[in-house]
Amino acid sequence: MIKDRSNRQLTSILFLLLFCISPLNSQTSGLGDFRSGDGVRIIVWQEPGSESANIDDLGLSNDYIIENDGHILLPLIGEILVLGRSQNELAEYLKDRFGLYASGLHFITKPLIRVALLGAVHKPGLYLVESNSSLWELIGEAEGPQADANLEKIFISRSGEIVAEDLLEKTENAYTLREIGVQSGDQVTVLQHTSFNWRTLLSFGSFFISLTSLAIQINRQ
Repeated sequence: MIKDRSNRQLTSILFLLLFCISPLNSQTSGLGDFRSGDGVRIIVWQEPGSESANIDDLGLSNDYIIENDGHILLPLIGEILVLGRSQNELAEYLKDRFGLYASGLHFITKPLIRVALLGAVHKPGLYLVESNSSLWELIGEAEGPQADANLEKIFISRSGEIVAEDLLEKTENAYTLREIGVQSGDQVTVLQHTSFNWRTLLSFGSFFISLTSLAIQINRQ
């Protein structure tokens, strides 16, 4: 009797685990390639001689920010949902939708991650980049490093903690942001060179000597 009760309890636990795991797996498989708050890069070209409107006039090839509800806003067709779609699925969807207005269209879609580039660059700010871009390409988005940038002291921080630093060697070897470990929402900081001139050093020395003399006088009293 006790053994049968134990078997039934074990069966119930296994069933409960399978019930909980199955929705989780289906949800994970349906996440797609895009995330809210990130971006989508859309590249479109038209076969020569297509008898339709010129799609280039719409400026459709561009980068788009994914809103919190998973939509992006496109010319001509308005808002579309990208969350839950793969790159190929989104490309096929766009081909079908825009195919109503123009023929001979081909689409490529790419997910973009959000990276804050801070410190000694000409235009620090938030950038949407492909995760297979290099760190040099990211810095190039900010119009390059400043003259006093210390490229040996580049670090990545996430939620206030440094997760990678001293990235010059990996940068010179053309590691991608993904290979370096950059994730969407990270901050990449380029530090400045710390410069000391003789005047600064002498001023510090004079202050130290004065402080030492004061301490000696206090001890004598």
